[in-house]
Amino acid sequence: MASDDKTVRLWDTGTGAALQTLESHTRDVWDVALSPDGKTVASASLDETVRLWDTGTGAILRTVENCFTQSLVFSRNGSYLETSHRVLYIQSDSTKSFAPQLQPLSTVFLRGNWITQGGANLLWLPFEYRSSCSASRVNLLLLGYPSGKVTFIESSPL
Repeated sequence: MASDDKTVRLWDTGTGAALQTLESHTRDVWDVALSPDGKTVASASLDETVRLWDTGTGAILRTVENCFTQSLVFSRNGSYLETSHRVLYIQSDSTKSFAPQLQPLSTVFLRGNWITQGGANLLWLPFEYRSSCSASRVNLLLLGYPSGKVTFIESSPL
């Protein structure tokens, strides 16, 4: 679970018991994601880092600096993390350590008040069009509003 106290907390879903508190971020933690095999948790923080943690030991496996993101989702096979701005590929070697590489995509994202694609600002959103949440997949961006309204924006590939 993410929190505004700069920590990530792991819980036993069967008993509700707290298992670990992971500490290393210097600002609020915005999102966490659990790998499909349950062995790695990723955390995204306002400190512009993404950290990969070993769920068994609580050790940091890797820190990716300068990675501003508000959301994380592991791929089904655990080979990459989809963030709100790019994809973080995770390549494991024979020692099972991770070698993350940031790989910008020609994907459409929401960053602040801008809709971006491939890292370039495409469209600035006036106040009345700013959403409370967003999700993206390849060239499709969804913007959600407190009223329940959802806007779908599709971009052409770069």
